[in-house]
Amino acid sequence: MGSHVHLTQPSGVFTIPTHSNRPLVFVAGGIGITPFLGYLQTLKQLRDAGQTLPAVVLVFSVRRGSSHPFQAELNALAGAIGTITIEYVFGRESKCFDSLSSNVMDKNPLAYLCGSPGFLAATRETLCLKGIPNFDIFEETFSPEIDIPKTLISQKVCVADAGTSFDWSPAMGTLLDAADQAGVVLPSGCRVGQCESCVMNLVEGKVAHLAPWDGPSDRCLTCMSVPLTPVVLRK
Repeated sequence: MGSHVHLTQPSGVFTIPTHSNRPLVFVAGGIGITPFLGYLQTLKQLRDAGQTLPAVVLVFSVRRGSSHPFQAELNALAGAIGTITIEYVFGRESKCFDSLSSNVMDKNPLAYLCGSPGFLAATRETLCLKGIPNFDIFEETFSPEIDIPKTLISQKVCVADAGTSFDWSPAMGTLLDAADQAGVVLPSGCRVGQCESCVMNLVEGKVAHLAPWDGPSDRCLTCMSVPLTPVVLRK
């Protein structure tokens, strides 16, 4: 006999309408694109059935220089559906929301957000400033927020393979976030659901993992670690 699985009907407030006279604004952070992908697939089916579809603006925040989850499929769906606008933004640029034109805002859009807690908070604040009421913004989170201790001091980070380095500070976040901001590409598939793909060899120095990590002491997950001393990393 197999395992018992308890199922319940769908519930909650993150239920996106498939028919609406108001535009829909989707904002996804990394792998937070997943529920929106399923929604667009549903819209494609409805379009094929001859139904009228809502206008959708999708703002997809991804890490610069890394793979974008489902990019090819998203672009294909947008082209097939015909009522979808996709804007790809990178990191801090996500606060711009250039695709939210006056034509969209004048029609009182509903907004749906999916990403990490910090990403959701910053995005909600920006959307409210742009004129979307707080009660018209719905969100779903998928990961715990990593809290960077403010007692840490800045450290030099060298990447041996690339022959480059950057200065890390607590305000920059994890090693991976700091490298992204410094324009240094580190291995990572974290935002496309490839856990532990950001692991690197710790050649010199010490780091602290801000979430449970049972790997060897000479390796680190850059998406959840910070330097305690100057460090040298190698892929």
